[in-house]
Amino acid sequence: MGNGAEIGTHATVASRRKRGSQPLVWYMTQGYSVRGGHEAHLLHFATEMRRHGFDTRVRVLDALPRTEHRFMQLLRERGIPLDGVRCPRGLRVSLLFWLLAPAWWLILRWRGQQPSMTRLRDYLANRIAARDLRRRLRREQPALIHIMGRLADYAWPLLPADRVILHHGTEGRRDESWDDPELAAFRAFAQAAARNVAPGTGVAENLRREFGITREIVSIFSICPDQGLESSRVPPPLRGGGPHALASEPPGRSPDGTSPSLLRFGILCRMTPEKGIRTLLEALRLYHARHGALDFTFAGSGTLEGEIRGFIARYQLPGVRIQADFNAPADVLRQWDVFVHPSLSDAMPMAIAEALMCGLPCIATRVGGIPDLIRDGVEGLLIAPGDPQAIAAAMARFQAMPASERTAFGARARARYEEVCRPDRVGLVLEKHYRSVLAKEATALVA
Repeated sequence: MGNGAEIGTHATVASRRKRGSQPLVWYMTQGYSVRGGHEAHLLHFATEMRRHGFDTRVRVLDALPRTEHRFMQLLRERGIPLDGVRCPRGLRVSLLFWLLAPAWWLILRWRGQQPSMTRLRDYLANRIAARDLRRRLRREQPALIHIMGRLADYAWPLLPADRVILHHGTEGRRDESWDDPELAAFRAFAQAAARNVAPGTGVAENLRREFGITREIVSIFSICPDQGLESSRVPPPLRGGGPHALASEPPGRSPDGTSPSLLRFGILCRMTPEKGIRTLLEALRLYHARHGALDFTFAGSGTLEGEIRGFIARYQLPGVRIQADFNAPADVLRQWDVFVHPSLSDAMPMAIAEALMCGLPCIATRVGGIPDLIRDGVEGLLIAPGDPQAIAAAMARFQAMPASERTAFGARARARYEEVCRPDRVGLVLEKHYRSVLAKEATALVA
């Protein structure tokens, strides 16, 4: 299963390399619709690996969004092709649906089953998508395919597992959305893939336990471009002894009534439940009740944005705000003193890597690959997920901390970024795995 034997030949790939062309790498995922997550990771992988001699392209199974978001624009500006393989509600699906729907309905009724038009539409969309993917594979003949995350069931049997880097981009846990056939297909493909890659040792352990993957799972860090130094804008001075703190602070109060001596806390993410937003709101309420004024920014947007605004108004938290629009994460992060990211379920969030890049100490949860990135008491403080008391206590600890100690946390945060998340560092690791898979393929051809 998943060997993709009918998709091209090894000889074609070998002849391309013999002619001196750059090996073609597909970066593949299910969707590319939001301003973050897999979209950011694939952009950074595809960009960096071009510097290492690979021809990189992003291929998405779902249809692309009609409105370009930032990561789509950056791919286009950098000349990295991006394409959606399928259009599940396209004209072909509609025509086939109306042609086959009567026969489908009659057959199921004859069998005593309840007809489902949604099921028929999904079946036809997947069949057409499988045909389109097969054609694309034959036409482009990728030397490697770097898959990030979970794909639709129909895709796994079509892909050449011996040329796939399977990158598990989530926390590595199963939920009720996995049915038995999908689980079996995913596990079989993971067992056959050339490489299994996970964002941290915690994610790798979850995958072994919950999916029964016995193959080696390589831990790899997130790539994070150094926007902190690339931007020409001078970062604003941080208050409270951060990495860019002023020697002295002007007196007075800010327009929202907060004191200049307050540390500026913030979170940058999609405002969704799994990011621990509700837990964080309760922590802010507790902090305000115990310590008074606070300065906190929710940067981003998402389904919980209205709930956040309602909570702020209900509990009268004037120092808490939402900043939905910004050009680049670094422009927001460099205005803060401490980054807070209380995810309930996560892999290795790009936002945390970006916070380290900007020299911000972090308050984060022990989930997924986060403990690989943030070491408790070194670059920040790690807490249990879903604990508002712990978040409030960690914020209070940073607020009461001497400026010199906070500065040391920030310096270690930046050093951690330099050590594990710089594109050139991660790129060398990825290149090693890519070249190893290509060399193994070449050896098999010679044999």
